[in-house]
Amino acid sequence: MMMNENFVSALADYLYLIERGYPERLFLQMVSDHHRLSATERTMLYRGAAHPDLAKRRREKLRTAEELTGKTLHVDGLNILTTAASYLAGITVFVAMDGVMRDAAQRRGALHKVQYERPAQLLRKALMVLPQAKTVVYLDKKVAISEKIAEWLRMEETKKVEVLPADDVDGLLMTIKDDVIATSDRLIIDATDVGVFDLASHTLHQNFDLKILDLNDLIAIAE
Repeated sequence: MMMNENFVSALADYLYLIERGYPERLFLQMVSDHHRLSATERTMLYRGAAHPDLAKRRREKLRTAEELTGKTLHVDGLNILTTAASYLAGITVFVAMDGVMRDAAQRRGALHKVQYERPAQLLRKALMVLPQAKTVVYLDKKVAISEKIAEWLRMEETKKVEVLPADDVDGLLMTIKDDVIATSDRLIIDATDVGVFDLASHTLHQNFDLKILDLNDLIAIAE
């Protein structure tokens, strides 16, 4: 996806305000309106921009596929699958300043359940060839589609992938110790003390020739 000059300028202004300590939600609409951003661009700005120091701390937590060896990988199921489903639905996905792939879906819960079957198949395929010792995929009990997604993920019997319903997936992932988590959720990444694997990016790159926007490239242009 190519970004226009308005978005590049908006990103520069947004970062200027972030670096000076202003609360993001106070100026998101102001910057977006001033630069006439689309709904997709607004979402990218909010989910993708971060204070450089915070983005650096998040990047330092990222782990490669090789670093999963011998670990248990704890997966934020709906988070990862929604990004993959967004890409397959033609919704913009991009690399944020912290190096993590995110989607620009306007309503993350609005994707119809049939759109999750193919992403679930791709995720299962990716998990089977990664070197982790075990995978636990957590699915939100309160989301109706979770039960069907669990069925798709369990279609092939394997001891390597376990699917568990959870009341509070975010809180559970924040308490994981010694292993690796897979999520693009900024609050979880900031709270965790363990490594983070960008499973959505890995899954999509494994199956598609991705050409997606990296916000760090736009920052270089803005400077």
